[in-house]
Amino acid sequence: MERAILKSVDYKCELLKVNFHYGKPIGKAKIPASYVLKSNATNLFHVELANRWRMQYSTFEGDMGEVIVYIQDISSHPDYDKKFKYRSR
Repeated sequence: MERAILKSVDYKCELLKVNFHYGKPIGKAKIPASYVLKSNATNLFHVELANRWRMQYSTFEGDMGEVIVYIQDISSHPDYDKKFKYRSR
């Protein structure tokens, strides 16, 4: 299972190199305070990984105008739901 998740992370990172808007946006009101404190995040996206895991990332503008993708967290679906206060069905 862990190998599948790591392989999925590698694949999604390659996709993000081509299109940093690949992920689904998460509303600004749902950005956890810990992400703002840790990295000054003003935006947040998520992508689905293998075995119902999620990867959350933010984008920043670098010193030379390039876009930097910063991976905030990789979490299981239940942990993701808890962090973003989504109710389970």
